[in-house]
Amino acid sequence: MSNVWRVMHLRLNLKQRILLVVAGSMSVIVLASSYLHSGRIRATIEKDHYDSAVNQTTALGNRIAKYDYFSNLEDLQQEMQFVVSSRPDFRQIDVYENQQTGPQLIASTSINQDDGETWLITVPITNGQHSGFIKAFVLKSYHRKLVSSLHREYDLILIGAVIASLLLLYLLFVYFFQMSKLNSELVKKVKLATSELRAANGNLIRTQQRLSHAERMAAIGQVTASLAHEIGTPLNAIAGHLQLLARNHPNSVDTQRRLKIIDAQLASIVQTVKSLLERTHRRPIAPQPTDINTIVEELLLLVEPMFESRNIRVSQTLDPELPRVSADQESLRQVFLNLVNNSVEAMPEGGEMEFVTRYNAPAGLIEVRFIDSGTGICDDAKDHLFEPMWTTKKSGGLGLAIAKEIVIEHGGKIECIMEVEKGAEFRVVLPVVQREADTAEFTEVTLDAA
Repeated sequence: MSNVWRVMHLRLNLKQRILLVVAGSMSVIVLASSYLHSGRIRATIEKDHYDSAVNQTTALGNRIAKYDYFSNLEDLQQEMQFVVSSRPDFRQIDVYENQQTGPQLIASTSINQDDGETWLITVPITNGQHSGFIKAFVLKSYHRKLVSSLHREYDLILIGAVIASLLLLYLLFVYFFQMSKLNSELVKKVKLATSELRAANGNLIRTQQRLSHAERMAAIGQVTASLAHEIGTPLNAIAGHLQLLARNHPNSVDTQRRLKIIDAQLASIVQTVKSLLERTHRRPIAPQPTDINTIVEELLLLVEPMFESRNIRVSQTLDPELPRVSADQESLRQVFLNLVNNSVEAMPEGGEMEFVTRYNAPAGLIEVRFIDSGTGICDDAKDHLFEPMWTTKKSGGLGLAIAKEIVIEHGGKIECIMEVEKGAEFRVVLPVVQREADTAEFTEVTLDAA
């Protein structure tokens, strides 16, 4: 009996030693992983924060140069206060004008009393009349709470996984010493623990991606709001002059017709701006059964003068049996017009463009294809086409990103499916609306968007 007790005692000591070694190893892994993850997420968020601050400062400098706020210090002060109020991380903004005696401070915001380390971002300003520069003091630790929250979530998941793994190992050792099956059970449990750790890491990576996308969309919202403010006044002036022209030429049929066309396009511009604001605020769309062929034909009538002036030949192949889709018509017009504009910009010397619609009956989907003979799309650009604020052009960067969001909200997808030596093709896929024979109600076929 004493021999049996001695053997059991030795076995318990061995189990405790092994568990102690495993616990120590996992603790080291947890600490190292926590430290590396904290540095990584902090660096990622800080870089996005810094880039966003530089973009905001640059945009302010461009507006000051464009509207010559050097000559109107009251408007300059209002513009600076607008930026500070919309970006709490901007502690102070100073604007200097280059004069004969050297740079002179001409405008400054009130100092934010929030203590902390800051970046000093300097952006030059110049136009035909004045020159100077902006100094922006931006708080580095603005996202510290968010970083701490994500890091704390990561640590909790890791600690929970380690505790679960240790408990599993303990149960495995007990089972081994009792049933002599430690080896096979240990392999199974370690695989399970590894899978849980991988799943936890995958969830955290997706959280980081959502954070990065949310920051980009916030920047887009600021740009869009500024855009709406900037173009609102000239649009109102144009609308007023149109009304005066209509009153001065009441008997000219041709003039009245052209004024109606211009007025309709102004309304379209206003609707586009409203749509951009709705995109950034993520307001719901209002879908209804829609004939895609009709939208394509109306689009062709709208852009026909632009095609003629650019020497672009147009062809269309529209499926006459195309069923309807559940869509917000204004949103889809915005998507299609954006794709057309991109194709036109890719054909500065003229070319050919083809519009194709097709019904994929087995899948319950329709396809709208936009094919051009322009300069094409390189492999590096293809991976970033639909990212917000990314563009190969001198301006823009929102069109395809917003187009993708609109199409996804419609249950479809948009993709660049072909690059050739010359030209490119984009395809928009949407689920159709089918009418039940017995109930005479509309049902929608859904599509998983990538």
